[in-house]
Amino acid sequence: MREEVRKELIERFQEAKDALEKKDVKKLDKLSNHTIHITTIYSDQDAILSAILFYSLSKVLEKEKDSTMEDLRYGMLENIDAAINLLKKGRDKAFHKLLEASLKFIKEFDKSFSNYVEHILIYAKAQKGMKVYEHGASLTQIEEMLGISKWDLMHKAGGRKTDKFLETKSVKSRLKIARRLLE
Repeated sequence: MREEVRKELIERFQEAKDALEKKDVKKLDKLSNHTIHITTIYSDQDAILSAILFYSLSKVLEKEKDSTMEDLRYGMLENIDAAINLLKKGRDKAFHKLLEASLKFIKEFDKSFSNYVEHILIYAKAQKGMKVYEHGASLTQIEEMLGISKWDLMHKAGGRKTDKFLETKSVKSRLKIARRLLE
């Protein structure tokens, strides 16, 4: 695992621990989005599993408020502590196995788990697709490249608020991009 990814994940897991202790479901959801950003930069499998973990936890804890959810919360707090320690020690394989075990633990609590995984994967692909779109590729090209629907990409593009996305290009540079695409 790259050192940059390790540092980011340690920080995210510490934030997740804090959010779980405070029962802050919205923060867990936001952490999932921040972690997806790491995956778009580094394409790290453990980062995407971490994003799925945070998102799944937010959805499961948001739905249920009974005592079994407290068992899940306490179990996940222990796993998050262990994850932080494994990351700090550089034990990547053990960290990966702990992530998989944690996701399996959540799956036992919620039958909608596969929907969470699918949602996160689509979101991550859309993130990557929008980066490619910013560099001049068409939505059709991105759809073929990443195997994601134009609808998901357009939804992502519609919510985009970056200076890069809003800046206008000169006629000369647009013509250059068009020629490159038509070659």
